[in-house]
Amino acid sequence: MGELLKRFQIKNQMAKNKYSMKLKSFFIMVMATTGLLLSCNNEQKSDTDSKNLGEAIGRSKIKVENGLITPEVLYSFGRIGSVEVSPDKSKILYQVTYVDIKQNKTNPELFVMNTDGSDKKQLTVTNARESNPQWISGGKKVAF
Repeated sequence: MGELLKRFQIKNQMAKNKYSMKLKSFFIMVMATTGLLLSCNNEQKSDTDSKNLGEAIGRSKIKVENGLITPEVLYSFGRIGSVEVSPDKSKILYQVTYVDIKQNKTNPELFVMNTDGSDKKQLTVTNARESNPQWISGGKKVAF
């Protein structure tokens, strides 16, 4: 009886090993096929593809009618985002996000001005998502 039990255990172990090997082989084939299919995409994307999406969304020209402040009027102002003061405390770097209600899209742009509010300059005009602006190189350059 003990001999029969040993043979059964050995056959059972061999069947488990065979199943395990088949499962591993199947998994490797699936991964290889997935990798092959993903690498077959011949479409080349350039760095400028995301920037050339049409005209950049900017400040809307909305008229206030009958003295009513509508959501469109509020959106036309833009929303202030990240604000960073330069290391020498002379300039303010900030982000303004504009909304295009018809397209249901937003677009952030970066600006800089003196701390007294003078010399306001727009640094970016793109459809790219400029965000989290930071002063670098001791306040001589901007990164985002």
